[in-house]
Amino acid sequence: MKKFAFVIIVFTWGILFAQNPFHQIRYYDTLSVDTSAVSDSLVLSDSLSNYMIGLDTAYLKSIQEVDTLQIAFMEGVNLFNTQKYFDALRVFERILEIPSYINHFYVASEMMIVKTYLRLGKYEETIEKGYEFETKYETSTYLDDVRYTIADALMSVGRHSDAILYYLNVMEITNSRKLLEKCRQSIDIVVDLFLTIEDLENLSRSVRNHYFFNFMLSLKIIEKNHFDGNILHEEENLGRARRQIRSDFFQEEFDRTVQKINFRSGGQNYIGVILPLSGNKADVVLGKKLLAGLKVSIHRFNQRSNKKISAIVMDNKGEIVTSVQYAQYLANNPRVLAIYGPVSSENVVAVATYASEKGIPVISPTATQSDITDLGAWVFQANVNLENLGEYLGKYCTSVNEHSTFATLAPIGDYGEKLTDSFSEAIDLNGGRIVSQQWYSGTPEQLKIQFNNIRQAGVDMATDRLARIIGEKRDSLYILSMQKGSDWNRDDCFLNITDSVCQLYQNGRIYEFSVPELMVYTGSMTEDEFKLPSVDSLDHKIRSIDGFFIPASTEDLKFILPQLKYYNFFTNIYGTRNLINSELLTLNRTAANGFYFISDYFIDDNSSKYRQVINDYLSITGEDPDRFGVYGFDTMEVLLMAYYNSNMTRKSIRDQLLNMPVYYGLGRNISFTGNQPGSNSCAFIVTYKRGQMTPVARVEKGYIIPAENQR
Repeated sequence: MKKFAFVIIVFTWGILFAQNPFHQIRYYDTLSVDTSAVSDSLVLSDSLSNYMIGLDTAYLKSIQEVDTLQIAFMEGVNLFNTQKYFDALRVFERILEIPSYINHFYVASEMMIVKTYLRLGKYEETIEKGYEFETKYETSTYLDDVRYTIADALMSVGRHSDAILYYLNVMEITNSRKLLEKCRQSIDIVVDLFLTIEDLENLSRSVRNHYFFNFMLSLKIIEKNHFDGNILHEEENLGRARRQIRSDFFQEEFDRTVQKINFRSGGQNYIGVILPLSGNKADVVLGKKLLAGLKVSIHRFNQRSNKKISAIVMDNKGEIVTSVQYAQYLANNPRVLAIYGPVSSENVVAVATYASEKGIPVISPTATQSDITDLGAWVFQANVNLENLGEYLGKYCTSVNEHSTFATLAPIGDYGEKLTDSFSEAIDLNGGRIVSQQWYSGTPEQLKIQFNNIRQAGVDMATDRLARIIGEKRDSLYILSMQKGSDWNRDDCFLNITDSVCQLYQNGRIYEFSVPELMVYTGSMTEDEFKLPSVDSLDHKIRSIDGFFIPASTEDLKFILPQLKYYNFFTNIYGTRNLINSELLTLNRTAANGFYFISDYFIDDNSSKYRQVINDYLSITGEDPDRFGVYGFDTMEVLLMAYYNSNMTRKSIRDQLLNMPVYYGLGRNISFTGNQPGSNSCAFIVTYKRGQMTPVARVEKGYIIPAENQR
């Protein structure tokens, strides 16, 4: 079975320390899952390369006989591994109610409680419980894992030096190659980003009598000096360290240091990632989906590229202040070349202002606010902003579908208003007309006033259209009446047409008609053509409006579309990706001549791009990519493309993003060139026909490309 190696470091704010706000950083442990584990070892692992982000992992090193206690323990482990930490904690605490002398899962449950406390953000409790475990079980086979958890908790409360010592202790005692590698990577990143040379030297002096710690710290000091440009005494320090080598392990660590300073002369490069990984449930779901997608992208990049990159992931809990604090930290570290995230427009606005001042590129996968990129040339939106969505759809309606009359029905608020305004402006600029613009607030359960207003507009249009038709027919008859020898200008038949009364001289008799009566008498029109719909009567279907633009949420559309049918409209429905709901569209298809919606993504699972990525995505994340996974993957792909083509400076990455060609992604096309530089100017126009969603046009750099014109 194929094995993977994947390591990730994730941070989140914890307790505020006045001396150093970054003491609030939480440090998640990294995932170590081996799908080829032997039967007596429960290891859920995900092994990728080079500082990637991993999932929480629990493992049981030895399982005795299968019994009810084992079943209970495994239930707790499964809850832990599915991130249901409160439920897992209750299971492990119940197991501890059984005395240890008859409970062969007692120690394992104590270990799992320590790990679960960390996942719940109870850092002080994690440290306290971890210390108790160390004291009680000095010879436990779980001791290395517990100490690794303590190290993570110490990082969470800003005790970086103490955490380093615990990571080193785990390296000294563990027999697990996976845990050893996790400690190496954790130490590398902590030393790289959190500790100064002075910090390391002070720490080394404090453990001068502990050979293992002192030797390892001396190597880290050499590395830190090298990457900071202090190489004056490097050979001397390497020689001193070489003379202290006492085992194969120390030789291996020494060789690693030499390799680093020889082949990573510029030091490690990082992308800072700011996502909501705790807090509001909906935000957490979004954050974790994005995280899964970007994880796959970085893994694939590091496998294929000679320019390696690491991700430093920080949990902002969806909070503005926390987002800014992380942005400040990342921007102040020269090895962080770009920031991925945050997700909400409010957080991006706050981060963008600071990032622009510091000159670090920020790319958000989901922000939609239209004026974000006005904050500076360092800010990028992989989402299409609201103004562009409305504008592109308006262009398509008029230029491709050649519709000219529209009604709009939108929720009051920034979302509905910006989409409606930009859509309406595009309709006007392209020769169309908005005949009725209606708004609603709250849940749109009853829209009688709005729909009656639109019906009135439809009736008025039908009346105007009938008047135009009558006028055109009347003019045609008038021309015939003036042409000698025509059916209406002979000796026995002569037609005299005026604005009010029409006279027909036929066979010596004179007949008078109104214009409509004359149309029917002459066969120019039928009586049915004169029947107009009534505003008050819903028996008459309104067909005179070419299209309805309804930028509503999916929940609102569940109320709106049935009312559209009830008030007897038959028109083309235009909307945003919220219309992408097959069940909703099928139930209301008789109200529409066609459904069209604009979306910044469309996943074609038959495309070559999708087939190339899907196996890696499934292997790494355990699931197929959904909408937000696609957002995470494609946005990181664009950033890594810019990183690869740059000279690995912030400005170079920014310039690459601004001038890159269109990126054709897993489900998203992206270009930051268009009417609003920095904002994605690519989208899809999709229609719903015969139960299928089908792209009918692409938008690239703001230009509409109908499907029949695509190569």
